[in-house]
Amino acid sequence: MTGAIAALIGKATGAAAGGTTTPTAVNWRDLYAAVLGATQIITLSGFTATISIAAAITGAGGLKAIKNGVITLYSGPFPVVAGDTLGWLVSNYSGSAQSGVVTVTNATTNTTMDTFAYVLTG
Repeated sequence: MTGAIAALIGKATGAAAGGTTTPTAVNWRDLYAAVLGATQIITLSGFTATISIAAAITGAGGLKAIKNGVITLYSGPFPVVAGDTLGWLVSNYSGSAQSGVVTVTNATTNTTMDTFAYVLTG
């Protein structure tokens, strides 16, 4: 493999710039609310390469990401860069109590960033 091809492969995988992919530790607070509960908004920092954020939710709550002030239904991993803001919103319109756990991962490194619980009384 030539150096030029290796560099192109590195760019395609996000490794060429030699950037760091591990953000500073985050800690979203647990949620206790009636129908909608939102974590605090955290500014992501401590990394220099674009990374991908993934989340998993247990329980029946609906999960939404709040990235740079825009709320979107979470549907799979999404890219972030240092300086982006990120929070989470869990909803429960069932009329009955719902609880569970949200695990947020750095999908780029396959490491857990944080886990927080939610209780929504409906």
